[in-house]
Amino acid sequence: MPLLWLSLAFLCGLLLAASLSIPILCWFLLALASLLLLIPPVYRRLFLHLPERITQFALKIKITSPILYPLITLFIFLGAIRYQLAQPTLTPASIAYYSDQTTEYILDGVLVDPPDVRDTYTNLRLRIEQLRPVDDYRLNPVHGLLLARVSSNITFRY
Repeated sequence: MPLLWLSLAFLCGLLLAASLSIPILCWFLLALASLLLLIPPVYRRLFLHLPERITQFALKIKITSPILYPLITLFIFLGAIRYQLAQPTLTPASIAYYSDQTTEYILDGVLVDPPDVRDTYTNLRLRIEQLRPVDDYRLNPVHGLLLARVSSNITFRY
């Protein structure tokens, strides 16, 4: 049963970090604070001062050991740290860096899959190698995959 609660706490940490924009350093500090709660004299004293409602609720959901409270908080913060570490860093060398900009770009890339022809459009998967703004002739090397949705009446060669 403790593995279930720790797994749920980790998943809650993932969801919490996705919905809050807290820097990773704060998550590390919170995890460190919950590690300090794992020291036996601290968690024993904490367990003695818990309100009666919380202890009754904990017994209903089968959390019998007082060590699980700081462990659950630790796993919440570890889940948040894992989420933060999994986020990509977007640099000007990545094609995703340019996705929400208002400037128009001319892209140079290679078609990596056959065109996916649909009724009203065609999907093209492109590996972008370089781009340049429309009003500039300076090429910027980039990397990444791009899914382009184009009109279905155009012919492409793979």
